[in-house]
Amino acid sequence: MSSDNENIVGQVFPNNTEHQKAVSGLPSYNIKPKKKNENLEELKAGRIFEFYIPVSLAGNVVGVVEVYEKNNLLTNDLKYSNRIIWIIIAINILVFYFFRMYIFLYADKRHNETLNRLKQTQEVTIFALAHQAELRDYNTGYHIIRTSKYVQVIGEKLKELQIDKNFLKDYDMHDLENAALLHDIGKVGVSDNILNKPGKLTAEEFEEVKKHCEHGYKTLLIAKEKLGFTTFLDLALDIVRYHHEKWDGSGYPMGLKGNEIPLPARIMALSDVYDALRSERPYKREFSHEESMEIIINESRKHFDPLIVKIFLENHREFKRIFKELIDIDNSQ
Repeated sequence: MSSDNENIVGQVFPNNTEHQKAVSGLPSYNIKPKKKNENLEELKAGRIFEFYIPVSLAGNVVGVVEVYEKNNLLTNDLKYSNRIIWIIIAINILVFYFFRMYIFLYADKRHNETLNRLKQTQEVTIFALAHQAELRDYNTGYHIIRTSKYVQVIGEKLKELQIDKNFLKDYDMHDLENAALLHDIGKVGVSDNILNKPGKLTAEEFEEVKKHCEHGYKTLLIAKEKLGFTTFLDLALDIVRYHHEKWDGSGYPMGLKGNEIPLPARIMALSDVYDALRSERPYKREFSHEESMEIIINESRKHFDPLIVKIFLENHREFKRIFKELIDIDNSQ
């Protein structure tokens, strides 16, 4: 393009930065819309590309040549390029996001699978240990399963009542159930002759049986110390050591009384006795559900926590159902 205004030839434009740079000897350019009526062609062109070239003579700048062109095509190209760039950026962000989500979901799936395997391994190990102890006494593993189910029933009701806000504060009901499975693990330290004696035990033999609480406690305490963090074993320690304590203080091994006995052990005490009453042993007959209920009622405030007895009576049909279902399975083996 050429100027249509001869009056601007030879003029200096002090407000034009690019022009001033060219006057100082530096070529310069700009892309901008024209607003001033310096050149009608420039004004009509709208957004233009300007290029200022200094003209030197004998080392001195004697003038500036301005070349300009409409910038519509350049602007369109830039707009198109910007759109392409932003589309590419957006696609990359989406790909990166979905890739991260895939990695996260895959890792989470593998993590859950690993946790489930560990959980299953733990439960099988717990049952195997408890079953070994049980086999030496009753020749059945279903006593420990039944008692753990009774404990779960009472535990859930206690948690609903919120009588003890610290009850299972750091645990869930599944932890309580696992802990209950181990209640007689200490019997591995008692002689087979005593455990399987068909008649009444002597005083000395009974003293040996009573030691199973401490045997089990010491075994689990070693395991807990090896782990070094809170697990269901903390519940199991209370259950194993104190489930033969009595509400009136006449139990063993410590002679604890009332609320001195940890709550999980009080739950275990009633659950253990109910199942023992219902089961036939070499030294006793099987008691009916109704007979067992009557014995437990009579032992309230003596052997058992009256609150635990109350919850048992309110849910005794559930105890009866659990015993019947699992004793049928036991008998079919």
